[in-house]
Amino acid sequence: RTLSPVQVTATKIDEPLLGTPQSITVLTSTQIESFGIKAPEELTPFVPNLKLDSGYGAGSRGFLSIRGVGNTPGSMDPSASIYVDDVPYHDFMTYAQPLFDVKQVEVLKGSQGTLYGGFAQAGVIDIRSNLPGQELKRNVSFDLFSPQNTRATVSLSGPVNDRLSLGVSVLDERGESFIKNVTLGKNSDRAQNAIRLQGVLRPDAETEAVLTVMHHRQRNDGGSDYMPVNRATYNTFAGVNTGKFEIANNIEGYQNLDTHAQSLRLKKLASGVEYTVVAANRETKSNSLVDFNYYPNDSTTNAPLNFASKSNDKITNQYFESRARFVPQGSDDADVTVGYSWMKQTYDVYNTVDLSSRTSDLIKANGTNNSLFANGKFPLSKNGMSLIAGLRYEQAERYGHNAGWGGVAPTSISSSNTTWKLGASNLLDNGADLYAHIATGWRPAAVNYYSYNGGGISSPTTVGKEKSTTYEAGYRHATE
Repeated sequence: RTLSPVQVTATKIDEPLLGTPQSITVLTSTQIESFGIKAPEELTPFVPNLKLDSGYGAGSRGFLSIRGVGNTPGSMDPSASIYVDDVPYHDFMTYAQPLFDVKQVEVLKGSQGTLYGGFAQAGVIDIRSNLPGQELKRNVSFDLFSPQNTRATVSLSGPVNDRLSLGVSVLDERGESFIKNVTLGKNSDRAQNAIRLQGVLRPDAETEAVLTVMHHRQRNDGGSDYMPVNRATYNTFAGVNTGKFEIANNIEGYQNLDTHAQSLRLKKLASGVEYTVVAANRETKSNSLVDFNYYPNDSTTNAPLNFASKSNDKITNQYFESRARFVPQGSDDADVTVGYSWMKQTYDVYNTVDLSSRTSDLIKANGTNNSLFANGKFPLSKNGMSLIAGLRYEQAERYGHNAGWGGVAPTSISSSNTTWKLGASNLLDNGADLYAHIATGWRPAAVNYYSYNGGGISSPTTVGKEKSTTYEAGYRHATE
């Protein structure tokens, strides 16, 4: 049978993968289901040059990198970003989002500065869920991973009338970790559930409105799953060095995560111009308690190291974008998009040690990004050769303050950058395309709210902006 052409939104417009001049790995809903992919970090075996570790269930904050460029834990400005139904998930806590009722995942590799700005120096993971349509669809699945681990999903979507369609998707997953806490004599308990509500309104052929509302709740009780990096360095009363997946720290503990997200996308075609407005909001709260009880082998006093940490974090993200696309009317016409975007992020942390006896971090931080951008595809010949060009100017403001250890005074820093992209694409008759481009990316200057000054140790309170350039050439071939 003939396969349908793969459509992507890598350039923020719906277009075939063939002819899109950049390296993109696309995973469809069929592949995600057959591969058993349940979370973004499980994409890594199927996406070359992608590294993603979730911050929850791993004992450390999340890490995302593409082609070796990534974020540091705790960074407000990552080098690679995740978008879920137009909602940005930039920070290290929210890499733990589940995948359910997904239509497609696109991994864009290399600098995406002209399209996504300062959060996409290394690339972007774009996740799109199944939208409700004019056909009634039902799906129920239940997976049993072990006697203690289950996952269930339910989705229902369909038309209310010939203009409005609604859909709901629900996830429930629960079980226990594969790492045993020998101090507690049990494996930590895990549970997460999520619900996504979507509505699609198409009052006429030229107008579309898509509303998405999602809530995700995650709980890890009985201690976070944390394995010392070098187990030979540590020993504990119950014995870490057993050769098994066992730990004796986290005598008590929990990790809780709650995310609320909403997005609205409006699209209108009028007089050959397609207008799009996107508004998104996300709030993520986490609280955790971890009680460590280490017994270092190299301790001269042979005394155990006790450390208890309790943290309450809150991250909010607001995003707005408006763009106008001058839709080509023929094969000789240029396809040009111009637009404006605004983003704001806040980061609040209250972290104590020794169970609230000392304040470690009391962080208040925020940042805004304002951008003007233009991207276009310009036909050069009738045989499929096109010029690709993009330009973006972005202004970033950052503020940070930490009243805990280190005592970072209120600090602000501004930075700006102009990113650009220039390349060419040649769509061949044999179902293949050749492409090459040069693209630039950046990460804004930031406040180091973990800065420390004391005891002869000093670290800077600000860091400068980063810039990068990607050179890429590729050949892509598709057959029936």
